[in-house]
Amino acid sequence: MYCKPLQTIKFIGENTLKIWPIYTFDYYQCRTCGRKIGDGHKGYLAPTEAAISIIYILK
Repeated sequence: MYCKPLQTIKFIGENTLKIWPIYTFDYYQCRTCGRKIGDGHKGYLAPTEAAISIIYILK
């Protein structure tokens, strides 16, 4: 009697996170009317892209 071996599964994962500095922004009275009331300059880091990849290989 011949038994076929089970397939092995191999998982490979990687993740990516990109962070960029942002320095300027604008102040608006409200979002609907769009009237600008000022601007500001502040430096902070903000995520611009995030990704998770999972790859599986059957052998």
